[in-house]
Amino acid sequence: MQSCSAADIESFAVLDIHSRAREDIDYIDIFVTQPPLQQGLVLIDTPDVNEKQAQTNRALRAVAQADLVLFVLRATQLLGMEECRAVS
Repeated sequence: MQSCSAADIESFAVLDIHSRAREDIDYIDIFVTQPPLQQGLVLIDTPDVNEKQAQTNRALRAVAQADLVLFVLRATQLLGMEECRAVS
């Protein structure tokens, strides 16, 4: 595990110019001292399910372990097959 400042998080969390996530990072934990989060609420932001297969797999694993899923789509994009599979 490695710690970093909020200013440095971009080097871990942003896709490269080829839309690839870093291979050496499975997840990023960010600790915030807000009351709901201190009481055990955990928020997980996953990659889109229509991205590269490795990113889709990460998202599907997170969805499978979740108690509740908030699925956000672009207003201009219809629900695709991958999204349907993820929420079913």
